[in-house]
Amino acid sequence: MGWIRHVVIDIAVTLLIAYVAFAGQAWALWVVWIYTGLMLLLKLGAVAGNVPVRSQGVPTWFFHVLYAANVGLLLYAGQLWAAGGWAVIWVLSMIAEARSRPAKAN
Repeated sequence: MGWIRHVVIDIAVTLLIAYVAFAGQAWALWVVWIYTGLMLLLKLGAVAGNVPVRSQGVPTWFFHVLYAANVGLLLYAGQLWAAGGWAVIWVLSMIAEARSRPAKAN
């Protein structure tokens, strides 16, 4: 569980998205929109540049859980554009992860 310290920001963003979903604070929604845009740019850059995305021993399933939660919470909040952005982030993450895995020998 030493990898938890490497995902503090990811957990904080998911908690902020939950706050948006249940409290509906406008300032928090702005933060989510801005962070979503930045993440989209970073993930697009990682995929386009073929940058390895391995995160200090963080299990791949953890990001799937967080991204699924983000999409679900944003859909619940009625934030379709932001939910779509997180769905794209999720797909781009899977593409980048698949590219960074070593090829299996035949």
